Amino acid sequence: MAFTPNVVDGNIILAAWGNEIRDRTQQVFATKAELDAQWPAAPNGSMAVTLDTYLVWMRRAGAWTPIQQRGSGVYLTNASGDAIVNYPVVFTVTPNVVCQNSYEGAAYIIVALNKTVGVGPNGFTFRAYNTSGTGATAGSVNVALDWVATL
Repeated sequence: MAFTPNVVDGNIILAAWGNEIRDRTQQVFATKAELDAQWPAAPNGSMAVTLDTYLVWMRRAGAWTPIQQRGSGVYLTNASGDAIVNYPVVFTVTPNVVCQNSYEGAAYIIVALNKTVGVGPNGFTFRAYNTSGTGATAGSVNVALDWVATL
């Protein structure tokens, strides 16, 4: 899309100008299903918010993808100290993920910042450590974790 021309004082605002402005603002929908049904051919770069989840969506490569998701929960690590977190909504591309430190009972468990084992559009795998991220892994423990995934 090119730069939208300025409206000249006293001139009539044309429908093409109004439609272009609509496509460059954040539209509001009740649900993702309503967004898909009412704006199926939105131009790439369009933005919308759905009120059921308060997710902000961007049209990218012909599909709607959330621009950020966050979550928290308790995840059981395997023997290697790894645990898988699935996003509530699948991204259309791989986001950046940041994990925050957490506790497990009285033992302090560190989830090393940006030390994810794998990241994809469906979720990520994190590794928990007993120390500052350079010590032994924390295998077979419940880890409380806060995370943010952003495009």
